[in-house]
Amino acid sequence: MTSNKQNKREQQREQMKAARRWLAERFPDIFREGGVPLAIGAHQQAHDAATADPEAPPHWAIQAALRRWVNHPRYWEGLAAKRVRRHLDGTEAEQVTDEQAKRAVKQLKEWRQQQEAKRTQRGWKQHQENSSEREDQEAPKVGRTGRPVLTLKGKRGQGR
Repeated sequence: MTSNKQNKREQQREQMKAARRWLAERFPDIFREGGVPLAIGAHQQAHDAATADPEAPPHWAIQAALRRWVNHPRYWEGLAAKRVRRHLDGTEAEQVTDEQAKRAVKQLKEWRQQQEAKRTQRGWKQHQENSSEREDQEAPKVGRTGRPVLTLKGKRGQGR
């Protein structure tokens, strides 16, 4: 990858971080606490606030930060627990429906299964690495003549 692309990606990451900070500063009742379900259409409130604020990050960065917020497991836990949705100013909005709560439970279950699979795979890789290290240690040593070298365990000279 060229350094120009790397610089652009780094700038985009920084803008997304700035958008998350901006949301937390601008709407602290919502974005300081995890798992608060947002009101339907809250993204439009955020974009309207960004339009009025000259210090706001770009709209795409705000959209990405909101997408990350609603795709986080803590957010799904809030939906599954049927917490009340909130507008960005912190006021209560509509209640989470049964269908939305069921979908959140399904997403949480799938996410947990993926995490468990990753842990299992990571554990299997470590097991393979450890067993290959043991195999290297247990491999017979070969002398100059090509014959295996026997190693006696214990102290020399004992038993004579």
